[in-house]
Amino acid sequence: MLSGMTDAKSARNRRYTPAETRLLAEWIAERRPNVEVRTHVFVGPIGADYGKMEYDPTTYAMLGVRRRWADAIVLYPDRTEIVEAKIVPDVTVIAQLSLYMQIFPATDEYRDRRALPVTGRIVSAVSDPALVRLIQQAGLTAEVYHPAWTDDYLATMNARHAQVRRIPA
Repeated sequence: MLSGMTDAKSARNRRYTPAETRLLAEWIAERRPNVEVRTHVFVGPIGADYGKMEYDPTTYAMLGVRRRWADAIVLYPDRTEIVEAKIVPDVTVIAQLSLYMQIFPATDEYRDRRALPVTGRIVSAVSDPALVRLIQQAGLTAEVYHPAWTDDYLATMNARHAQVRRIPA
């Protein structure tokens, strides 16, 4: 096996840690305590083929699994804010959030909010100045939210990634 690759046994023994879900939940509790927030929200239409047909509510809900979902939406009286949470953000989150903002008005479950502006926010535990500039240029907001536990989490992640990965000669 190549160095740096995991075997099935080590993958099974790895502990799942929903760090981004925890980051988002704590951010909501601390920074948005008096606003309606919904998490893991499907956004956009069900799909081009599905949108032209009528289904009963149960079938409609089942078809929703084909849709994209945002980490959270914040329902302000005058706008909707879509939030993506990342421990360490990368450039792809900009396109992801921009797409969600673009397709949100086509979300049937929120048709009553179609006339309201949609804004986007990327919440992360780590700030990358170059990425923050790109986020702002895209018309999005970057917010650093760094609870104490993220230091230990990042140290663990950094230790895993710091292992030298070499292909044997």
